[in-house]
Amino acid sequence: MSRPDDRDDAVRVDDLRERQADAVFRLAARKAFDDLDPSDPQNAGFFEWYARDLRARQTPGQRAAMERRAAAFADRMTRRWAEERLGIRDRAVTPMIQRAPLSATAAQALDLTARLPKAPYLDMAVAAGAGRELWDEECTEWLDVPDDVPPGRHLALRVAGESMTPFLHEGDTILVKIGPELVPGSVVVARRPDDGYVVKRVGRVRARSVELVSMNPAYEPIQLPRDQRLLLGTVVLRWCTHGARE
Repeated sequence: MSRPDDRDDAVRVDDLRERQADAVFRLAARKAFDDLDPSDPQNAGFFEWYARDLRARQTPGQRAAMERRAAAFADRMTRRWAEERLGIRDRAVTPMIQRAPLSATAAQALDLTARLPKAPYLDMAVAAGAGRELWDEECTEWLDVPDDVPPGRHLALRVAGESMTPFLHEGDTILVKIGPELVPGSVVVARRPDDGYVVKRVGRVRARSVELVSMNPAYEPIQLPRDQRLLLGTVVLRWCTHGARE
């Protein structure tokens, strides 16, 4: 039978080992963050190990709090990236959608709103599916175009799907400037003849084809013919409340 003193000694030894392990963990992390580039794929293994070990040392409450802070940080960085790198304005609010004053197709509504600070609003989840033309869709709603958006012909679309997360989420609204401009790196809405309209980022632009890529790595790039008739326009603003409260 072990004595109480033996059990106390074992607890102290375990506690000492735990403190030593913590010290080694902190030293390794400090050295790594001083010397390793997190953006270098060769260093990915270390940072993945560090993240796993850090999570293992936290209580469930601490892990949940850290995940909320990480999600909020990622959202802030995405918003900054969208504005600074893509030139896409950002609004962390829900747009004010109004009933259209008259019944019209999307094409007719675009002509009506071109002279006003408004844009026709359509839901990509139900409008312009395979074999259908977006301009023929009935448009029953409009929304206000913010004052800082340069004049032009604009269409507002409700986003469907998850292919553009973390930049766009299901239910976000985007404002599209109608036109055939095709700039690598920009975010555009294009028509796939067999699958309806998609919102993607422009990848490689070749003489006869255009690569459109998703921001969600689970989705493969798609190739479209380089045909101006397939390009609806360029995204110039998004309304996104994802993470706004964090």
